[in-house]
This record gives sequence, C-alpha cells and structure tokens, in this order.
Amino acid sequence: MEEHSKPNFSDLPLELVGKIVKETDLPGRLVLRKVSKYLRALVDKQTPRYKHIEIVVNSKCIQLDLEGILINYTNMKYDNCTVGIPGRKPKKVNRDNMDVMFDDLMTFMSNRSFYVEHLKITTTDDASYKKFIILHPKLLRSKIEVNSLWIKVNMDQELRKVSDFIDRSKVQKSECHWLEEESRWNLRECMELVVREGNNFVGEESYVISRKDDLPWMKKYGKKKKEYEESLQPSDVVKREVHVPKELYI
Repeated sequence: MEEHSKPNFSDLPLELVGKIVKETDLPGRLVLRKVSKYLRALVDKQTPRYKHIEIVVNSKCIQLDLEGILINYTNMKYDNCTVGIPGRKPKKVNRDNMDVMFDDLMTFMSNRSFYVEHLKITTTDDASYKKFIILHPKLLRSKIEVNSLWIKVNMDQELRKVSDFIDRSKVQKSECHWLEEESRWNLRECMELVVREGNNFVGEESYVISRKDDLPWMKKYGKKKKEYEESLQPSDVVKREVHVPKELYI
C-alpha cells in the first residue's frame, strides 16, 4: 500500500495561505510569524491596522491586550518568563518578560504602515518603567500612528518618555493620568483630556487631592475601586479648561 504523508500547512496553495493569514487574529499572527521565514514574510506584508491595543507594564507580569485577547508575560527566576495566551499551554522562555513582550510588539509595530485606533499604556513600578523607556527607543525607531491615546503613570514617571515612540502629530484624542506631590502629606491625582480641534487641542484638566497614606492603605487592604471613588468629595476636584496650540502640545 502506498503511504501518504500527513497534510502540511506549507503545502497549501499560496493564495489560500495568504487568505488564512489575512483572517488570523493578532496573537495568531505572532505565532505564525515564528513558524518559518516564508510565513514571517507573509505576515509582515499584511497591513497592520488594529482597533485596540493595551499594555500594562509591571516587573512581575506584563499584560498585552491585543484586540480583546490578553497575553501575560510572567517573570520567573533567573530572567526567565512564561508567555500565556488564551487557549494555549503557557510557554517558558529563557528571557526577561520585557524583552519577549517587545519582540512580539516589534512583529507588527516595526512596520511603517502600522496604525492603531486606540492605544492604552499603564506603567506601574519604577523598575519596569525605567526598563520600558530605555528599550522602546532602541527598538521602535520610527514613530507609530495612533488615533486615540490613553496613558497612566505613577509619581516621578514622565508621560512624554512613555509615549516617545508615538507620532503625536497624528493623535486626535489624548487622555493622560498621573500622580504628583501636592505637599508633604498630600498627592494630586491629575487627569488631562484633550481633543484635536483644527490646529489646536482643547479639553480640560482636573485633579483630586488625596492623603499620601490613602494609596498604601488601599493597596494593603485591597480597598475596592468603587469605595475609593465614592470617598472623593466633589469639592476636592478642581477643573480648568485646556487650550493648547498643536505645535506646543506635540
């Protein structure tokens, strides 16, 4: 009897393979790109236009949300990490979680035609923040196009350094959250929301003053977000209008 070999993905007609790659979601493309040089080239030819990407930067676990699919890069001992993708067995990688996350981001962000409708970035601890702002200028050499940008940083972390790889001339809406020291005993939780209107950005800036011991207490006892928001009195919130010429904002 004649022995038949098992069907192979690479044996499919080129046109059919191209259609499969085109319909594959973002995490699927990350996997396909690592299969062969041919599939890598095919994935890289696709126009990388996406609706939503969120990055939460943390030393223990970096979360990458690619259009609703959450990928976890969890740090382990000796600069190893595990990569967890829904529906797949966690994969151990002998590299730091930040390096692995950037490798995945680079598979599509390095494409000059990359575009994302909404990009959200949160940096938490100072160690991962410093590593993030050191790595992205080395890897993302060209600015990426983002329509709507949302950023959150802690005290002493700079919004501009977190978002240096973004082409701000193309941003239509920007929402930024940050902490700063109001006094020895108080912190200001600040928020600025600006929307492009012709050649200017218009919007509002607001902040609420909270005691410095509120944040550690909330972290230690797991105070619920709803309870925390209810504890803020309207009189504590100060708002002012923002009207920034495009050239100054960018």
